[in-house]
Amino acid sequence: WIDYRFILNNQFYNKNFTEFDSRIYGFEATLKSKMFKSYYSNFTYLYYNSDNISYNDSEMIQSSKMDRSYVRNGFKMYIKKSFKKSFISSVGFKFYFNHRYYDLESWYYNSDNWKTYSDYDIRLEVSKKITKAISLDASARHFLRQVSSSSNAEVSWVEGYKNHQRNELWLKFVYNF
Repeated sequence: WIDYRFILNNQFYNKNFTEFDSRIYGFEATLKSKMFKSYYSNFTYLYYNSDNISYNDSEMIQSSKMDRSYVRNGFKMYIKKSFKKSFISSVGFKFYFNHRYYDLESWYYNSDNWKTYSDYDIRLEVSKKITKAISLDASARHFLRQVSSSSNAEVSWVEGYKNHQRNELWLKFVYNF
């Protein structure tokens, strides 16, 4: 089966800091499957267009020197195997990738500024059902963000500050009332 979502999301910060105010239009389509017994899988494609609504090159105020609009696209994959009579109840694997491209149009800076963010998110999840109401979930996650930009001094600094990776381990105790 297919699920789809249309997104309209307005993000406002505060009246004194408006340079990141955005109107985001988006679309996600997810193909889900339980074709094989005890397996669940899905694949999602996503596309977002973020319009930096506070950027106005005719006003030429300090906070709007650069248009922070972006286009984001990517995909998500998930597969989970359930076990009936085993020590663990299920094992799942997730992989997310998304790519954001900022054109960084500007009335003040060089005209060929740009930056991109590529995010990779890998997760392994294990679940153990203890009783009908109690379960224990464990997950391991690795996240990597790779940033690249035009070689202009106005934006090249982002590569040193925005590139990062992290690892996480989660243990979750769940009780359903």
